[in-house]
Amino acid sequence: MEKKIDPKVTYATFYVPQRHTVAVSYTWRGTTLRVIANRANEPSNKGERYWIDVLIVNQNSISTSDQVIQTTDLIYSRSKIEVYLDNSYPSRAWCLAEAGQYTNPTSKCTISVSGSAELKPGTDFFHCMDAGHKTDIPLIQKYILDKYGSAANFNAEIDNAILRLSPWSLMHQGRYSEALNASKKEIKILEQDLSASETMAMAEAYGNIALAHDYLGNYDESLGFHQKSLDIKIKCKGFSDADVAVTYVNMGIVEKQLGNFEKALELYGKALEIQIQTLGGEHVNVADTKQNIGIVYGNKGDQTAAKKCYKEAYEIFLKCLGPDHPKTLGLAPFI
Repeated sequence: MEKKIDPKVTYATFYVPQRHTVAVSYTWRGTTLRVIANRANEPSNKGERYWIDVLIVNQNSISTSDQVIQTTDLIYSRSKIEVYLDNSYPSRAWCLAEAGQYTNPTSKCTISVSGSAELKPGTDFFHCMDAGHKTDIPLIQKYILDKYGSAANFNAEIDNAILRLSPWSLMHQGRYSEALNASKKEIKILEQDLSASETMAMAEAYGNIALAHDYLGNYDESLGFHQKSLDIKIKCKGFSDADVAVTYVNMGIVEKQLGNFEKALELYGKALEIQIQTLGGEHVNVADTKQNIGIVYGNKGDQTAAKKCYKEAYEIFLKCLGPDHPKTLGLAPFI
């Protein structure tokens, strides 16, 4: 089915030839697939699986809508999720029904959010939902009632999903104080459920608090939350996981800001070891970390070591991103 495109739209030119490991949720009105397809084709995603439902699930070629539901449930339950928000989301209850599942603390998903929306907790999502095909609405409502038991339960779960999504959206908009408060609320909810206390959802919530503190310049406060996030990630995924490397990098950035250069180098070194092991030596994330290491050496006054790191990072950026990418151009003067 790789060449069959959802009949509701024509996106043949946006077909992504690679296979990726990221699922994408979006709203029809607010996000074009050009944005998503371009993101999927970024060199940093090479070799990953980027799952986009309108490009792969052709509803007219599947015998029943229930099969569509089962397909999306299966993929979303095991995927990394990228969510694009806009103000049409209150009527897109079908997308939210999926969001309510994959933002659940028991889910193994990793979520990132782009875009912005006026978040409206307390909305009667069940009764204000819409669909491109109006005949789908009764099907969606039946699915929701079977899964959640009542419209009230569904609305409450979507409120929780919005709360879990909002820190990412708020940080994307530069509203860091609000993101910090949203993350604290999320942690309070997670703490009420003992089964959620050591899940990736909790690790990500702690990570969001840490990042919000970072953006606000509260570096001492952020380190403690980064450490909490790191401890849970290691318990959930082990020491040699790419998500663990992300936290090491974030902690390294904070230590650098505090002037603790040796500690920063130690953390970056741990991240780099994991990244090379999990992503390969010529991945953009590896180049980013090498550049960060070079910055620390420069701050220490060791320009020889800094230039070596910059050169290694530049060569990876050049190979993966090309000569005209901002990351490549940014390092060119230092080579």
